[in-house]
Amino acid sequence: MLRQQADRPHSLSRGVLLPCLGMEIPREFNIVLRGYSCREVDALMRRALEAQGSPDPALRAAVRDELRSAGLSVSLRGYDRAQVDGVIHGLVEQLGVPGA
Repeated sequence: MLRQQADRPHSLSRGVLLPCLGMEIPREFNIVLRGYSCREVDALMRRALEAQGSPDPALRAAVRDELRSAGLSVSLRGYDRAQVDGVIHGLVEQLGVPGA
């Protein structure tokens, strides 16, 4: 039963809407064994999306640096690390483009 739950996708239902990034990313991350902490990823995505919508270059740069150095915890059940890493990479690139 744990295996079925671990493979079940988890919708980012905590106010994080990733489609506005304008890139091909999953609308949901899969829950897997030994994945990134859902709580930490959700909080990081929220900050990244806030920065993405901000015209403030200092905020964008600060969040971009936070994304680059994010040391996300690995938990027994968490978000698929490859999926999260791909989204983080795209966000870092996008936050480096003014007005994107």
